[in-house]
Parts: sequence; structure tokens; C-alpha cells
Amino acid sequence: MINRKKTTIISVIALFCLLLVACARQKDTPRERPLFDEDGMYSEENFIYNSALEKDGAHLIVDGKTEYCIRYEDTTDESVLTAVNELKSYFDTLCGGIDVRTGDSEGKAIRIGKYGYTPPAPLKKTGAYIVEIGENDVLIYAENVYGLTNGVYGFMEDYLGCVFFDHETTYIPKVGSMILAEKTDVQEPAFESRDVGDNETWNHASFAQKMRVRQDEAFLTDSCHHSVGLIPKEILDAHREYYAYINGARRTGAYWGQAAQLCFSNEEVIDLLEEAIVNKAKSSTSDQTIWWDISQQDSMNYCHCAKCAALTEETNNPAAPIFRCVNIIAKRHPELKFSTLAYHYGSEPPKNIEFEDNVMIKWCIMSSYGANDYSAPLSEGKSEIARKQYKEIVGWSELTDNIYVWDYITNYFNYLLPFPCLDAMPGNIRLLRDCGVDGVLSLSAYNSRGFGDRLKANFAAHLLWNPDLNETEFINKFMTLYFGKDAAPFMIRMYRRMQESLTGKLWVYDEPTLLSKHHQEGYLSSRMTEEYYSLLSEAVEACGGDETYLKRLRFERLCLLYVSIKSEYGTQEELALLKDEFKELCAEFSVTRLNETGTDTVVDFCK
Repeated sequence: MINRKKTTIISVIALFCLLLVACARQKDTPRERPLFDEDGMYSEENFIYNSALEKDGAHLIVDGKTEYCIRYEDTTDESVLTAVNELKSYFDTLCGGIDVRTGDSEGKAIRIGKYGYTPPAPLKKTGAYIVEIGENDVLIYAENVYGLTNGVYGFMEDYLGCVFFDHETTYIPKVGSMILAEKTDVQEPAFESRDVGDNETWNHASFAQKMRVRQDEAFLTDSCHHSVGLIPKEILDAHREYYAYINGARRTGAYWGQAAQLCFSNEEVIDLLEEAIVNKAKSSTSDQTIWWDISQQDSMNYCHCAKCAALTEETNNPAAPIFRCVNIIAKRHPELKFSTLAYHYGSEPPKNIEFEDNVMIKWCIMSSYGANDYSAPLSEGKSEIARKQYKEIVGWSELTDNIYVWDYITNYFNYLLPFPCLDAMPGNIRLLRDCGVDGVLSLSAYNSRGFGDRLKANFAAHLLWNPDLNETEFINKFMTLYFGKDAAPFMIRMYRRMQESLTGKLWVYDEPTLLSKHHQEGYLSSRMTEEYYSLLSEAVEACGGDETYLKRLRFERLCLLYVSIKSEYGTQEELALLKDEFKELCAEFSVTRLNETGTDTVVDFCK
């Protein structure tokens, strides 16, 4: 009995000693530091610290040197070669270079391609990829070139800490060591097709690839609003009955300032459209799947003839003749794919129509005669139009499995006007994901600079890949790296105050001095504008004279000047000085157009 007690005591003491040793070891083992503090601010220093922590995995860079090389499977695709060179530039910056070759070799390598890898499960989306981090290897795997480019740029962002600001500027953290833990990371985008229509992504294909948008072209369409142009003009001139019937006449030209439309219930029109589309398909040299578009002009002049009116009444949708037309042609040609717009007067899901499987609906979050509300996510139902649009997209999701959505995240009358939509964007994109939407275009200031364009483009692109990302952390990290850690808190506060002081509906055709005067009592009031100037001044002072940050802050000032001049905040003498500064900044940033159409020029605005 005594020996048994001794044995028990010895066992307890031994276990206690083992626990003490384990605790001591754990205490001595460095732990990762949080990348975001309790206020959500990003710490570049902690990222650099964590990158150097010893861990089982790939030691890509150790004390400013690398033993790795980059290998990629032989390809002639320009986008893959561009991505490989971008990855090479990372190592060039941090450790003086890295060997890059095609094929395979012994030794430590970052391999880009299939390399005989068997994924844990088949990849579902066109642009999906896998990052496999082993002891001596990193494999970026995908089943097509689109996935490979996504994989390289995603790897650089998610693991190496890079941020792509624009087509010329990539942020690379100044790490001395980059050690990655072993991991298998399967990345599937939320949407099959993702597009961000801003001035950078639409003018620079390489930047669109870095944002992981536009390159898969799974939903490539041949534009829209062009049905009238599909039928030869000489035929239309000889057949007035092919045009829409409005207020007692066939309208062959612009009516009430808007373009002419077709009479889509006319069987001869349907045959002519079919012939045009079939001919286009036969002559197409694209190896991509094209959704051939048959849709309304960008006009409200829809047909009111007896047959079109009957279809409208039956379906409760004035676009029903177009939907019927597309269905007829799609049924005749199951080998082709077709698309049409659910836009303006056709935004609501129709009754008594079943769409063919090869028809895609392009629904626009600018429906209901151009109205929308970006003050909050549609699901919150803050306004009548928000509740209507929520009902529309849910209704379309119950009617068809093929939906592409056009979203809009800027003010098309006033590109430079602050447009605080950052709170609405995540909720709206999650709603589209939950409704089974296949593709999304987030359209911003696509043909000029616009307020917050660099942040919004990045934010939209990353939400389209992962709608569940932490939006606060994403925005704070971007702002910290874009404006500098000392200036960023003031800029984050400025953007937040714009959102907090927003009253009433926020829509893409806001004209605060005419149509949307409630904004001049809210986020665009004189008092709030002065607060923005004050926060911007503090940011300028905080950035310590860094010219890169100062230039980015000058663009923010350009947008505030736009508010002051448009709202006439100041005396005539004060406004004259603001206009002179405004013109100088527009020249610096190559801003020549202030709205979508280019009708409001810098010169006219400053008269």
C-alpha cells in the first residue's frame, strides 16, 4: 500500500514537472501578433514580425536571401507570363532576384501549373485555384490559365502581403524573412464571372487580372442596348411597322429625347434578329462562350401596339415582348446562348413566362426608371425603392438559374462627388450570392477618375471573390497602406463621417443642388464639408511630407473642392481661388470629364 502511494506521488510530481517544462517552452516560443488592433487598424510591423516566425513550411526568404526558384509549366499565354513576372518582381525587390524557368527541377521551388497534382476535390468555378504549401515547395494549381493568374495574384496578396493599388503601383511589405506554414488552401470565387468597371480595370487588362476580375470571360456578351442596330437600316427604313408604337405613331427616331425601340412582338422583327445573331455567331472567332444579347435600347420608348400591350398586361411587365422574342430565338437555337436586360421598365420579374435554359437575365441595380438606393444594403429595406429591388432580385432568382447583375457604385452625374456606398456594397453582394447569381459587374467611374475609385475598385473585386470577408479590416488595411499608417486614421474617419451623416436615399443620379437637396442638409452640408477639410488637413500633416501619400491626399482634396464649388460654399472671391486650385489638380490627375457623358467639362464647371 505504501509503495503504491509512493508511485502515485512520483507520477503526479513527474506530470507536474512535464507541465512546467511545456509551459516554459510555450512561454519561450514566439507567438504571432494580431494584424489588427482593437480599433481594426492594420499593423504592417506585426505582419513583418509574423512572417519571420519559425514554422513548419516553406522558408521562401530568410534574412534577405532565397534558395527558391520559380517554375511554371510551359505556356504561351501572355497573362500567365505577366503574373510570373509580377511574382518575380516581389523577390527582385526583397532579395535581389530569383531564378525563373519553365518545366520542373529538383530543389526548393514555387511551382505554377498542374505538375501532376491531384486536388482534394474537383474545382467548381472557372477561375478557382489551390495553393499547396509544403516543407520545400509551394504549388499554385489551377485547371486553366485564368485560375493560374488568379492563383499567382491571390498568393501574393493573401500570403506575401502585397496590395495592388493600380496598374503601376504594387505595395510590397519590406520583410527580411518570409516563412509560410504548411497549408492546403482551396480558393473558389463566389461568382463564376466577376467584373469591376472602373478606369483602371477597364483600361489596363493587367490590373484587372491582378484584381482577379474580367479575365475568365465565362459570361462574355456582345454588349447590349443594340437591337435596333442588328437590323439593316435600309430594311427598317422600308418598314416603319418594325418600330415601337407610341402615342398613336410608329417612332422611327428619337422620341422625348430618347432612342427609338423595336416592336418586339412583330414576327418579322423576331426573324430578322434571329438571322442577325446567327450570322454573328457563325462569323465569331472567339473560343469563349458568348451570350448573344437581344435587349432594349437605353430608352423608355417601349412599344404600346395592341400585341405588345396584351403581352404587357398578361405578364405585368412592359419588357415581355422582348423576353418572348429572346425565348423564341433561344428555343430555335439551343446550341447558342442568349442574354437580355431586366432594366428600367423591365426590371420586375414577369408573370406567366418560363425562360429557356440558354437565356440569361441581366438584372440592373438601377431598375425602376433609374432609381436605386445605396444608403444601406437592399436587405435592410431603408427606402421604398430598396424594398422593391430586394423583391425584384429574389423574384428573378425564383424564376431562372441564369442571372448576371449590373451593379453601380458611383454617381454618374458627378464622378468626383463623394458617394458613401461602402456600407451597402458587402450586404448587396452577399444578397446576390445567396440568390444564386452567376456573375456581377460592379460599374464605377469607368471613363475618368472618381471619388474613392482606388478603394472601391479593390473592395468590389475582393467582395466578388469572397463576399464574407471582414469589410472593416479590408478597408482599414487598404487605407493604412495607401495613405500611410499615420494619415490613415484621419482618412478612415472622414469616410466614416460621410456614411454616418448620410440622410435619405443615395442614388447614382444624385444632383445635390437640384434633385437631391437633402444631401446638403446631411453628408454634403457646409458643416460636414468643413469637417472633411479639417480631417484631410490633419492627414496631410500626419504623413510627414511623404510625396506619395501627399499626392493621394491631393486627389481627396480635389473631390472636396468639387463639393464646395458645386454647392457654392464661400464668397465669390473664395470660390474663384478654389476654382483655380481645382483646375490645377484636375490637370495633375488628368481629369477632363466630370460625369459619364463628358458633357460637364472642367472649364464649364469652373466658369
